Amino acid sequence: MSFETTFHNWLNKSLSKSIPRTVKAFNFNLYETGSNFGIELIGASEFDADDSDWACQEVFEANPRSLEIPIEYSGQTWEKCLKKMKALVLIQLNSKSLASQVLNQSKGVGIGFVDGDLQVLTDEKVVFKYFQDYINFAYMKDEVSVCSICSKTGQMFDANMFVGSEDIECICSECLKSGELIKLNICTNDIDSSDLDQSISDLSNEICYQTPALPTWQDMMWPFVDGDYCVFEKLASKLDFVNKEEFINSFSEEDKQNSNLDDLWGDLPDKKITNLKNGNYNMSVYLFTSKGKKICKWDAN
Repeated sequence: MSFETTFHNWLNKSLSKSIPRTVKAFNFNLYETGSNFGIELIGASEFDADDSDWACQEVFEANPRSLEIPIEYSGQTWEKCLKKMKALVLIQLNSKSLASQVLNQSKGVGIGFVDGDLQVLTDEKVVFKYFQDYINFAYMKDEVSVCSICSKTGQMFDANMFVGSEDIECICSECLKSGELIKLNICTNDIDSSDLDQSISDLSNEICYQTPALPTWQDMMWPFVDGDYCVFEKLASKLDFVNKEEFINSFSEEDKQNSNLDDLWGDLPDKKITNLKNGNYNMSVYLFTSKGKKICKWDAN
């Protein structure tokens, strides 16, 4: 068994059990054993990206607490070991696994040698107003990548489906949020221009250039209800609705007239969809909210 597989299994087993509510962040401690290197995972009750002492406030440990890293994997020096393990942790953060979900829901994830500096791999998350859970429901690169804008390494949005006068491979959440795509005239989403007036022009930019792309099969206009764009929540299953009536009433009058929503309800998965991977069906229902009200759209492969 490869060390990558051993690490993946250790991480997912350790984080599959109940995590104390007091855990706010996680840290991977690296250390020297004398002949090779090892890694520990702990949960901390505090997080401060500007003060590494947060990692000392330990309230949780993996089971077993640590793994030895084969020297063939880590390399001979601590610098090579840190680089290799940092890349491996970033791959796990982007893996859509159970461990990834737990780690990404925390305030931060760090890594470093116990007697050295701490590097924060994910600090408090970038928040997108109109896209609730981009870690699990946006198109992300499968591997650790380099942002085409700022050259940062880590989890990146896949830009292959973006539309514009220039092509980029991927973009980090910070660059997307800050509006770097406006400068390049590269769009992530479509809107209906008839929704717009001068007072919400900034909102249109936020949807088109500063929000992750909807994970749709076909091109889709971002829904606009009661003077604002809806918030994309997730891919929906039957468990996201009280009953079929609530499901049907979440669609527009046009969809009610032109779509067989009874059949659509029958095709809806019975189990909860927690990410794109386990929501990969030939038909998808996209759940949005608007001021607490459920709004749905659908398409198919």
